[in-house]
Amino acid sequence: MKKQLTLLLIILIFLSCSRQEDKNKSSVFSPETIEVHGHILNSDSIAKPITLAAGDPIKIKAGKTTEVLSRDNVKPAGLPDITIAGIPEMITPGQNGYKVPKELASTGITFLSGIPEIVIAKDAYSKDVNPYSFTAFGTIQGLKHNQIRCLIQDSRGNLWFSNDDGVTRYDGKFLTHFSVKNGLSSNIVLSIMEDHEGSLWFGTFGGGATRYDGKHFTHFTEKEGLSNNIVNSILQDKSGNYWFATSGGGVSKYDGKIFTHYTSREGLGSNQIRTIFQDKDGVIWFGSFGNGVTKFDGKSFMNYNGRENFPGNQVVSIFQDKQGNMWFGTYKTGVIKFDGKFFYQYTTKQGISDDNVLCMMQDKHGSMWFGTSGGGISKFSGTKFIHYTEKEGLTNNYVRCSLIDKQGNLWFGTRDGGLVRFNGNLFTHYTENEGLGNNKILDIFQDKSGNLWFGGFAGGITKYDGKKFINYSTGQGLLNDRIYSILEDKEGNIWFGSDGMGVAKFDGEYFYHYTQQAGLCHNGIRKILKDRNDNLWFSSYGGGISKFDGKYFVNYSAESGIGSNEVLCMLEDKNGNLWFGTDDNGVTRFDGKNFTRFGVKEGLSHNNVASLLQDKDGNIWIGTSGGGVTRYDGKLFTKFTEKEGLTNNYITSLFQDKRGNIWLGTRLGPNILAPGMIETKADRPEIPLFKNYTYEDGFLGIGCNMDAVLEAKDGTIWIGSTNRLTAIDPEGEVADTVTPNIQLTNIQLFNKNISWINLESKMDTSFILENGVKVGNLKFSNISKWYYLPENLSLAYNNNFLTFNYIGISQKQNQKIKYQYQLEGLDASWSNLTERTEVSYGNLKPGSYIFKVKAINSEGLWSNAYNYKFTIRPPWWNTWWFFILAGITFIFLIISFINWRGRELEQQKELLEIKVKEQTSELKEKNEELLNKNEELIATNSEKDKFFSIIAHDVRGPLSSFLGLTEILAEDLQSFTLEEIQQMTGTMRNSAANLFELLGNLLEWARMQRGLITYKPEILILNEVLTESTEAINQAARNKSVDIVIDIPAKMKVVADKNMLASVVRNLTSNAVKFTNTGGKVSIVAKASGNSLVKISVTDTGIGMKKQMVNDLFKIDVNTSRPGTDGEPSTGLGLLLCKDFVEKQGGRIWAESKEGKGSTFNFTLKLS
Repeated sequence: MKKQLTLLLIILIFLSCSRQEDKNKSSVFSPETIEVHGHILNSDSIAKPITLAAGDPIKIKAGKTTEVLSRDNVKPAGLPDITIAGIPEMITPGQNGYKVPKELASTGITFLSGIPEIVIAKDAYSKDVNPYSFTAFGTIQGLKHNQIRCLIQDSRGNLWFSNDDGVTRYDGKFLTHFSVKNGLSSNIVLSIMEDHEGSLWFGTFGGGATRYDGKHFTHFTEKEGLSNNIVNSILQDKSGNYWFATSGGGVSKYDGKIFTHYTSREGLGSNQIRTIFQDKDGVIWFGSFGNGVTKFDGKSFMNYNGRENFPGNQVVSIFQDKQGNMWFGTYKTGVIKFDGKFFYQYTTKQGISDDNVLCMMQDKHGSMWFGTSGGGISKFSGTKFIHYTEKEGLTNNYVRCSLIDKQGNLWFGTRDGGLVRFNGNLFTHYTENEGLGNNKILDIFQDKSGNLWFGGFAGGITKYDGKKFINYSTGQGLLNDRIYSILEDKEGNIWFGSDGMGVAKFDGEYFYHYTQQAGLCHNGIRKILKDRNDNLWFSSYGGGISKFDGKYFVNYSAESGIGSNEVLCMLEDKNGNLWFGTDDNGVTRFDGKNFTRFGVKEGLSHNNVASLLQDKDGNIWIGTSGGGVTRYDGKLFTKFTEKEGLTNNYITSLFQDKRGNIWLGTRLGPNILAPGMIETKADRPEIPLFKNYTYEDGFLGIGCNMDAVLEAKDGTIWIGSTNRLTAIDPEGEVADTVTPNIQLTNIQLFNKNISWINLESKMDTSFILENGVKVGNLKFSNISKWYYLPENLSLAYNNNFLTFNYIGISQKQNQKIKYQYQLEGLDASWSNLTERTEVSYGNLKPGSYIFKVKAINSEGLWSNAYNYKFTIRPPWWNTWWFFILAGITFIFLIISFINWRGRELEQQKELLEIKVKEQTSELKEKNEELLNKNEELIATNSEKDKFFSIIAHDVRGPLSSFLGLTEILAEDLQSFTLEEIQQMTGTMRNSAANLFELLGNLLEWARMQRGLITYKPEILILNEVLTESTEAINQAARNKSVDIVIDIPAKMKVVADKNMLASVVRNLTSNAVKFTNTGGKVSIVAKASGNSLVKISVTDTGIGMKKQMVNDLFKIDVNTSRPGTDGEPSTGLGLLLCKDFVEKQGGRIWAESKEGKGSTFNFTLKLS
């Protein structure tokens, strides 16, 4: 039974411990650094290079080439058609025959929102032919429909768009769908607007307007005072009024209480209004479908149509640019710019892609972007139009809406191509479709004239002058179509290193081919280098290196000192040293005389070296295939790998741009190390060391080819990737200066979603989750907006396995956002950085908690921390009121026992006196004996009185503490915090426990004195009884780090009462632990002592006792109690029990001790 209780206690302690995840550890940025001593080759151990006179090259006249325009989507802008704007008539409602507008009071009809459907957005997709890095979200990615009618970004950073099946919110990771099921008035939403208070308004087809405040939907239809149920556009003006453009009902203004209707009868140009816009001066413009555009200054209308020379009557979009010009997108008549005096019309004749302009916006460079109904997107810089259609990667040519978000991303909603994001400002891709000879480019070079040369995996060479591609292959004079390297010599000749036909020199008319027959080291040339003396160096895969001065080839092999015949890259440093990166033997430095090798043995991370770079500070960077990149400063190797933030450890290319950024090409895209970032990272370990571009960012080629990278003279970065050539425009990069908006999106119980909003009116309801767990008695004050989470949540102690879901809302590199979290009240510090957007906590102790979470973006900018407060309620038996009730009950029992025992003793005394008196006459001869016995009884009663005085003294301490605390709680309970109440009730619990122990010993001693304990001897295995008896004391010993050692012969048997023996051992061992300091030891030993007896000794290394205390230990009328080394209470009653129990079994008990040197308690029993 005792073993079962002990096991149960251990299980309860384990379950009371809360699981904590991802505990924060010190995160220090410290890349591996190694002191380097290169291996200098002994000149006597290497062979001399072989010098050969160059043979005659193979001369081939360049054949006829074809030219391919690189882009046919760029059109010069023609001169616009210009007309002078006429002066429109000023029309004031209520004057000159026009009606006074009608007014109707309305508050709408409000509904509680239903739970929306939430799905994780799959990765955006892109078309195979996609030169401008368009990516899109469609039904495969989680949308309900591929038609996007309208699009906005709210103040929290979410994108909202309609898709013919309601509206969808996108936070960068999740798609949240709202439909009529959740409270929308119609699933076809034509317009979306966020008002000044953050509420969203939806204009629908047939369902009027709907306002969503994050928790409730409010409908406004014709029944509630709206002029028409088809709402094409919504605007909130600077005064806070709402304007609704309708089909057939003109416009309705709503001030929050009253609708005011404006139609043609009140002076509006048309009742068919498609769009509304308020300009910088506060003037409101209405675009009509049939009668041009109308502006309203708050009092009067002015209509621009054919009579005022307005060239288009069907206006579907309006925009004002940074210069203050008004732009009107029309149906069938292109786009019209209005500067206040003239109309400037641009149609397909001037270069726009389509005459139906449905949406407009202006980018940070001042270019206008037009979405059309069949011509895709047209970008207008003022001098040219650039068309983006399905041919350029757009998913659909019908573009309904557009948006530039807070982070500079361009978004377009299409009719059947989903939601599209444009990354073409940063990335432009070229393939065979645009004129390249091959999609896989192995080297890039720019000549003195500015022409770019691209070496292909197949297809030979492509020359690009910025407008057209010219291809050279075997048909034009090359002997091999795979070109690994390109270089221009001092005479302007272009050299090409091929895969199997040596090198070719091209002077513009002829190709001159040098192969092994002409003295070249090998026909597979990987790299060409021109040194400071204008010598050409050719590295090969299989034959080492050739140096060529125009007349002679000097060939170096592995035996000549370069380390390997497979040389992948070369570099000449600022001191004129040559560096050779090999496929299998590290890198070798050659100073013209000596070779110094750096490989894995010398500390290099990998022996396969694919790229080399010397930066502006003189450091040598060594890119390896599998070991990341190593920086060499002349003394130390510093290694950077995936651990330090690289996307991949296979470094395929290295170069430093004009800004000082180091570009590292990898199999998973380019990584950029900005100047000073290593030092910044040391101070701020949480920020990313490298910026990287991946497929999700628009780098569609995925991996970078070996050494295929170049910065052109205009600053464009050209990279040959896995399946396309990519041009990166650094000016198109928009730094992510917007911190993620961290939001708590869900709170789960036992890993299951809870419909918190439906529990707001029935919190006391109990229900069973899908996994069979019963939850209930949930308490909270309110439901939050937007995510429907409980505020001030309070959970029962057995319903507290929580999962927190969170998101850092961002539309830029959202997959690279990282998080830290902390549960205040449990976690001592913030967690490590993680990409996870959820964390679970279970079995939390009762108390108050604050869950905190924050996010950091790819630029190292932190969001503010989001704080969520909640409490865990204790069980009823762990509440302050229960402790008070239990304490009062216990005190009552103690007092009742003391009173009962006192009365019983008094009755015994009276009975004894009566019996003495009755027997006096009959027992005169024994009078003296009876008098002696009477004196003994009086002495015994005196000893008992003294004993109860001691007991009363020992009871008074904890009892006074208990009564004092209950009095404080009773008088001023409301002023204490829950934590203070818990502290006081804890103290009361300890006092009660001490009293309980005292009461137990007292009751057992009383039973002994009254002869109610019967001695039942039996044969016992001593070791088993003693081991079992000390189990209950083990926890107290562990708490003080006291070792209990039992040294009993395994088969030693004794004759004893099992319960009495267990009580003796338990009391003696408990006392030994109490009076032993932390880290001490208690030993229990048994030895046969002759006369068929066994001596059992309990020895401790504790504080010991003075001689007088040893002498008084077993006297009932002497108080020998004292506190333990940790303040444990003690009465001395246990030793009296031990004495009685030992003597009852025919044994003897005694103590041996010296102050400060521990104590030994001995007792004897009969051997079996």
